[in-house]
Amino acid sequence: MSDIIQKIDALIYKGQEQIRQLKAKGEMAKARAVFNQVVKPLGNSRLKIIEGNLQVIAIELNSLSGVLEKAIQDLARDVDSFFLNDLVLAKKEVDVVKGGPGVELRSGRAEDTEIAPQAPVDFKVESETADEIRADATASGGDLPRTKAEYVKKFKNMVIREKWFNLADKIVDRIIDPDNAKRYREVERRSTVPWWYVGLLHLMETSFNFDKHIHNGDPLGARTVNVPVGRPPLWTVGMTWEDSAVDALTEVKNLDEVTDWSLGAILLMMEKWNGLGYRKHGVYSPFLWSGSTYYEEGKYVRDGVFDPKKISDQCGISIVLKRMEDRKVLGISGTAKIIKPKMPAFVGSVSLANLDTSFFKHAEAELKFPKILSMGMGGPGDTKQKREAVGRVQEWCCYHGLRTGVDGDYGGSTLKVVKRFQARINVEQTGIVDEETWSLLTRPMREVLETMPPARTLNETVIQVAQKHIDQRPIEIGGNNFGPWVRLYMKGKEGNAYPWCAGFVSFVGSQAAKSFDA
Repeated sequence: MSDIIQKIDALIYKGQEQIRQLKAKGEMAKARAVFNQVVKPLGNSRLKIIEGNLQVIAIELNSLSGVLEKAIQDLARDVDSFFLNDLVLAKKEVDVVKGGPGVELRSGRAEDTEIAPQAPVDFKVESETADEIRADATASGGDLPRTKAEYVKKFKNMVIREKWFNLADKIVDRIIDPDNAKRYREVERRSTVPWWYVGLLHLMETSFNFDKHIHNGDPLGARTVNVPVGRPPLWTVGMTWEDSAVDALTEVKNLDEVTDWSLGAILLMMEKWNGLGYRKHGVYSPFLWSGSTYYEEGKYVRDGVFDPKKISDQCGISIVLKRMEDRKVLGISGTAKIIKPKMPAFVGSVSLANLDTSFFKHAEAELKFPKILSMGMGGPGDTKQKREAVGRVQEWCCYHGLRTGVDGDYGGSTLKVVKRFQARINVEQTGIVDEETWSLLTRPMREVLETMPPARTLNETVIQVAQKHIDQRPIEIGGNNFGPWVRLYMKGKEGNAYPWCAGFVSFVGSQAAKSFDA
């Protein structure tokens, strides 16, 4: 069924393009005809197919075939031959599917969006039976949380059912993935909504697909056709996912006006985002609690239609937040305290954020955060410790191609390159090296020190580890045999007396042996 959904999405996008071409020619009546006979009915069919049961899908496929047939006949003289051919091919595919075997039942907008092609991960748990869930249940709908304090209490007492842990961890991995988190942080910069919160909404509305609107999962190639309809209103060709996300968060939901990002406020806000309709059925919202012992069964299969026996297979927000807390991604505590990241954005993995350097003691000095560094530190007359700390920042800026002198003086040149680096990683350009900026400056060294699975033999493992180092471009900085990479391979030493070629070989061999013996 996903092939039909993709075909519908493509036709909606091409229909929008056809409408723009007709409007550009002044042919407004033809443009309206394409919208009324193709774009609008296709959008309606898409929603019904996604959210319907097998009987509804079968009925809708028959209807869709008729819609396409009529559009082919009525628009033959109004649209270009390429678009007409797309309509013909789509009808053939629909006819094949509607006459073929049954399809797997899928329900719920957020649960049914397809995963981005580059990462075919299933974000649903294996189906559970009502008996399995009831046997684990600890709460009834009679004590649904209503205040922020009650949400916090529910969260603290929540029990995650065993088979949901793996799914929740896969989701956490996707949210903190460096490429994904970078995009979430850009949305944070433009909307003030925390990056990890953006990631949670991205999961629930599109299953991490950057080709869909975060408003409702509609294709990014046009304005939304489902509720909220017509977003973003100023949509243009080439609009980015970030542009769309900022519209959803600020213009539709006004989250840029939120000042309370405590746990209770967030859970309440998340439930409101999805809708409070579950309350009238006495059901814990699966949007928040699916996967916990609070949720048993009952789900809205489409707008306004509640199935009391339908069981959600999507991981609830609370479960993901709990695993983010357990894995030290977020600091979550108390009723009023603001949730804050415990690991820097974009580090991309908990293992990198909490890297164990005990095997290479001298590496700790290269990666340890040298407190907050800002302009004016390390100047003439300042302490040796501060000048060394500033020098390390300057070295890493040079490593990333942002040239500045390595003199231990945090002057205007250093301030400029730090701001340029912060702009590159989409964080606030303060020129102050905080823990997040430092972790990203030093990320390449963190990556080479991260423990990796060994190859079949020690020799193959050595080659594997060496390639990992080479991929990060270890170079001299500040002169021959100087810089953080030299110190890494030469046990903290540098200078003319420490040519580091042999040190590189020795270090890689030791790291490979450690990995092979682990």
